[in-house]
Amino acid sequence: MTDCNEQDNEDFKRAFYLEWKEKQTYDPRDHGVELSKDDFSRVLNEDFREMFRGYWTTFDLAHNPQMAMRFCDEVRHKHLWFDLPDQVIMVRLTAGCFEKDT
Repeated sequence: MTDCNEQDNEDFKRAFYLEWKEKQTYDPRDHGVELSKDDFSRVLNEDFREMFRGYWTTFDLAHNPQMAMRFCDEVRHKHLWFDLPDQVIMVRLTAGCFEKDT
């Protein structure tokens, strides 16, 4: 029987995520959003809380493609950000999923 070290697995996922995150450079202004990254994140989190009201986490949303697309469409229409790609919304919204508090 194989002994799976859960901590090693979590460390690997965190390291993978942090390396991937470094490659995800974007500026919301490149897509017609006149907000800083922090303000953009705040707006996305408010929209997420409004739409899901504590029933889902951002991790849940990231693992349900149909609902993620619906959420992204709602955000675009609500704020008139029609050039904003799903990837930019989801990367910013899920940015803290794998980060540990320090």
